[in-house]
Amino acid sequence: FTGSLDLSACTKLTKIGSGAFWDCSGFNGELKLPPNITEIESSTFRSCSGLTGSFDLSAYTQLTKIGGNVFENCSGFSGELKLPPNITEIGEEAFFGCTGFTGSLDLSAYTQLTKIGSNVFGYCSGFSGELKLPPNITEIGYAAFSGCTGFTGSLDVSAYTKITKIEGFAFNGCSGFTGELKLPPNITEIGSYAFYGCRGFTGSLDLSACTKLTKIESDAFRYCKGFMGSLDLSACTKLTKIENNVFENCSGFSGELKLPLNITEIGEGAFRSCSGFTGSLDLSACTKLMKIKSNAFWDCSGFTEIKLPANITEIGTYAFSDC
Repeated sequence: FTGSLDLSACTKLTKIGSGAFWDCSGFNGELKLPPNITEIESSTFRSCSGLTGSFDLSAYTQLTKIGGNVFENCSGFSGELKLPPNITEIGEEAFFGCTGFTGSLDLSAYTQLTKIGSNVFGYCSGFSGELKLPPNITEIGYAAFSGCTGFTGSLDVSAYTKITKIEGFAFNGCSGFTGELKLPPNITEIGSYAFYGCRGFTGSLDLSACTKLTKIESDAFRYCKGFMGSLDLSACTKLTKIENNVFENCSGFSGELKLPLNITEIGEGAFRSCSGFTGSLDLSACTKLMKIKSNAFWDCSGFTEIKLPANITEIGTYAFSDC
């Protein structure tokens, strides 16, 4: 096929089935959908790399569902991404690899959209400006924004009180953020590699309101080098274990490190090379802490004093090496 894909005259067409135009890469020009479209199923326009122009679906008021992989690798789009106003669902990898988008990704108007699924915006690296999420969002899926390196500004999701979990790799490699990282107060779990490599932060990592947090999985904040200020986890009283490499190479911290009193284990490399900490590391009140695994505090050279609990049973190899 060559030329544009203009379906605007198809007034009785309400649904486009799975894979209908998959890999039709000869198109060029803007994509125009049927005016009464209600659903686009999975992989419909996948790898239609010749489509160009803006991607504005704001006029399609009856379109409520975009299936998985629908626009995956349609890299020719340009301009701001605008979704249908009544959208309720975006399938996994729907816009994965659509690197041509520019402008901000403002989802604040989509009140019926409650979930950003796995890889929905993965490697959409053309975005710029602040990321704004839907007001009623409950879940940020696996690798939802992974590789979106163009975002700028702070990442303050503290107002999204319905979010209870940030899946693994959700913001992996989103290195453009600046300012503070604030997480939702009702969050219970942060997945592995969720913020891995987000090096642009220049403010604090504020977890003081996250009193329901039970798990931070391995490598979650690894290589987040821009953080400043102390790291106070003392309010996270349900957090009993610091997993492997969670804060490794987060070298921007300054001030004290405070851990929850109910902590039982500090994993391998958990704070390795977090060289900005200052003051004492007083864990003497953490009476349930039994194990500090290997390399846990390797190269944390800023501490002035270390106090361990009396009942500790294991200190791993190189646990405090180069402190």
